[in-house]
Amino acid sequence: MKEYISKGSWYRRPPLLIAVITGLSILGDSMLYIVLPTHWQEAGLDSLWEVGILLAVNRLIRVPAMPVIRRIYGAVSPRPVIFVMTLAAAVSTFGYAWAYGFWEWLAVRCLWGLSYAFLRLGGFFLVVKSADQENRGFAMGEYDGIFHMGRLVSMLIGGYMADSEGLAQTALIFGFLSLGAPVLTAWKNPIPFPRLVDASRFEEDERVWKTVRHDRLFLRCLLLGFLLNVLFQGIFTSSLSHLAETSYGDMITLGGWVVGAATLSGTIQSLRWAWEPFLSPVAGRFTGGERRIPAIAVSLAVCAAAFVCITFRLPLGMWIVLTLIIQMSATVLETLADAAAGDLAASYQSKTALMSRYAMFSDFGAGVGPLSAYLLMGFLSADSACWLSAFILAFLYLPYRSQMAGYIKKHRF
Repeated sequence: MKEYISKGSWYRRPPLLIAVITGLSILGDSMLYIVLPTHWQEAGLDSLWEVGILLAVNRLIRVPAMPVIRRIYGAVSPRPVIFVMTLAAAVSTFGYAWAYGFWEWLAVRCLWGLSYAFLRLGGFFLVVKSADQENRGFAMGEYDGIFHMGRLVSMLIGGYMADSEGLAQTALIFGFLSLGAPVLTAWKNPIPFPRLVDASRFEEDERVWKTVRHDRLFLRCLLLGFLLNVLFQGIFTSSLSHLAETSYGDMITLGGWVVGAATLSGTIQSLRWAWEPFLSPVAGRFTGGERRIPAIAVSLAVCAAAFVCITFRLPLGMWIVLTLIIQMSATVLETLADAAAGDLAASYQSKTALMSRYAMFSDFGAGVGPLSAYLLMGFLSADSACWLSAFILAFLYLPYRSQMAGYIKKHRF
């Protein structure tokens, strides 16, 4: 096991630092996934399909940018790049307070998409470069969990603030908080490597990719990462507040308190980011090796059933429990998918080339999710997004069914 990422080593701090920097930068973006579906008229938008585009474009623009970003990381020192991108992220967050109308919002969302692409891909490269197969699941879970703490703060506070103070005031406050990312980057170097990518290997990387793209295991990882991001980073995250609003109304009574749909959705989703720093490393550590397949299969089946159940008009408490089950399954599935991709990438000489492809497919899925969800909800119903999610999960479960049966037979369950 590499000491760089091992428990108690001081040298674990660089992955933690880049995770904290990314967590500060995503405050504004995470708030929008809760607030924009219920406060879109404040933003000067005319329809829900515009909401879907704005929640998707920041992910979609990252797809063609990924190969360019990888080459930039191979050509220059990553520290100034990270610093500039954290400044751009802060500017985009302030822009949410000033933008009005679809086109202004589209511009600031594209700026955010590019800045986050640099931060996210830099984090991926750092973890893969720092860990080996034995501890990569733990390292990836730790990195994901720490930077998702930014989502916890944003969703927990953002929904309530937007319901009480409005979208613009909330964005201004988060903009000032996001300025902590460039300050931290300037104060402490988050990446102790002169380069994150070996530029001399680009041609060889392309040859490796031409070989790997015929590897069925890696293609399955790409498909898994793509579809999981369609579901959890796309459909579920962007549509939960709208689903709560259509199912239970604008103002919802919960335990004697009356809260807005954005506040309820933000509270529910923030719970995931609260347990993520603890559950993600545990999921990566205790579901490694041959236990990874049954863990993925069970999580897929449970999550599909939960998506079907929330389409029914259940008591609010039961509905909340089901959304928490979905989110817990999402934590396990995304951690295991990232770790599986990292393990396969590490088996080739060009780890960064393969992980950049994996990140690109994941981002594309996260962009397709909100767009497909709001098109479905606009033309059909809010429940249609949940049925689509259940269908995708059932589709993903099928390849694991026979492997799950073999695991049960082997261990005589």
